[in-house]
Amino acid sequence: MNVHPVPCGPAVNGSGRKTFALLKGRLISESGDDEWLLLANPTPSATRRRQSDEIDIVAIGPPGDQVVEVKHWTEVRIGRNPEPVEQEAGRVTNKARRIGTTPRRHVRSLPQVHGVFPVTGAASRLAASEGCGPVGGVPIHTLKTWRDMIGLHARRVLSSARIGIPGAALEPGSVVAMDGALKRMAGMTRSLTIDYGDEVLLALGMTPDDFAKEAGMLIAVKLYEMGRLSSGAAAELANLPKPLFLAGLAA
Repeated sequence: MNVHPVPCGPAVNGSGRKTFALLKGRLISESGDDEWLLLANPTPSATRRRQSDEIDIVAIGPPGDQVVEVKHWTEVRIGRNPEPVEQEAGRVTNKARRIGTTPRRHVRSLPQVHGVFPVTGAASRLAASEGCGPVGGVPIHTLKTWRDMIGLHARRVLSSARIGIPGAALEPGSVVAMDGALKRMAGMTRSLTIDYGDEVLLALGMTPDDFAKEAGMLIAVKLYEMGRLSSGAAAELANLPKPLFLAGLAA
């Protein structure tokens, strides 16, 4: 499968990083051409960015969106302290509700977004023995049940071409700019076709790929020099990081 990881903020703990890496690797190893988008540490609100608002992972694929909150819980905490665990489940449910609101304005076929608790460490044995029973309506999963955790085989509601739309809606001008892959998936880019003959490649001594890259760079530089594009927009057109694009101009 095709997986597009998008870091939206720093991971709060090692368990979150481990789960993100596992999901990325396992999805890539799955057969098929489905597109999956993994947002790491996004926040549901663009206006109230607090650490408590952050979500470990939002997995977006053909079944829709899934909020993944990683917990390094112990059996003692789950078994003997049900009230704090229930409160945490309530917070995750609220986060999932906020996460689902904006994308559904763009894709009305999206189902309700739910939260899940993947647990690491000692609590994974508890989850396995109890059949991953829910806490406060939020399912508990082990990393071994990652397919169920993100609903890999659930009913498909998004085509590959539309996977990027919820991701783009969740990160409108936020801390991390959307990368080119996300924009292409969301249908936010266009392509330009230029007809030319082999004599052009022979004269330049270039391969088709090299010529396409140089042509894109030359167009971006010219539009930037004319004041028609900002340096950031020109760098994106040239498919280069902005510092590298500016360094190329100075060379």
